Amino acid sequence: MATSRDLSSSVIIHVLNRGVDRQDIAWRDEDREWFLRLVGRRSSRHGVAVLAYAMMSNHYHLVVDITDGDLPSMMREFQSEYSKHINARLGRTGPLFERRYTSVPVMSDAQLAVTVRYVHRNPIDIVGTRGLVSYRWSSLGPVVKARTGPGWLRIDQLERRLELSSHLSFVECPLPSDRRPFRWIPPQRRTTLAEILDAVDTVAAGPAIRRAAVVLLSAELRAAEPATVAAHFVCSEKTVRNIRSNAKGALAEDPEFVDAVQKAMAILG
Repeated sequence: MATSRDLSSSVIIHVLNRGVDRQDIAWRDEDREWFLRLVGRRSSRHGVAVLAYAMMSNHYHLVVDITDGDLPSMMREFQSEYSKHINARLGRTGPLFERRYTSVPVMSDAQLAVTVRYVHRNPIDIVGTRGLVSYRWSSLGPVVKARTGPGWLRIDQLERRLELSSHLSFVECPLPSDRRPFRWIPPQRRTTLAEILDAVDTVAAGPAIRRAAVVLLSAELRAAEPATVAAHFVCSEKTVRNIRSNAKGALAEDPEFVDAVQKAMAILG
């Protein structure tokens, strides 16, 4: 995956970033709406055409045409403003994103088709294959004319390069090369918080380990927002985020915790 800032070799760029330590960058629909508004404002200000996008809870993807634009300025402004907004809302400090951003040049129309397909399949662990077209935080619906998209999305530029009439079937049809973004994701279904609680309750472990397993799996399987998990455990969202961070560390250090998570996933799977 390329990280170079030298963008001279291509005018089409696949841009992506994720939360620091793989933590979430969005917790509520209001966060995602704010994120997309900022993308639209800053891309318009700096002449960057957004051809496709997808936003998940802890990462995002953009496919952009920078022929007449200033991508570094756009990215610097919108990520900075979004980070400040989230930090102020959550009362947190420090960086929100893992890195400046990653940029991958798209060198041909064939590569563009595969890249846009990859971006549009990203929410598959959240909504399943058939739910991709209605996922609100992706450009797939607007691109295939299933719903109206934001005014700043340049579908016209995508249409000049790709045959979009077959794009939905291209996205929905699995290929041998496809990989799921999370190694524990059960196939094509959304796991619920109730299912995770039931699975973890059967694990022979102490209450602290069971709670950490519920928090970790709820996040990794996109089963519930932090606020919902916090309400279940009668604690704050900040506590849930801290538990999740510690739980990720425990995966590398605590065999008992690893065993509990694996047993719970075997039940869920």
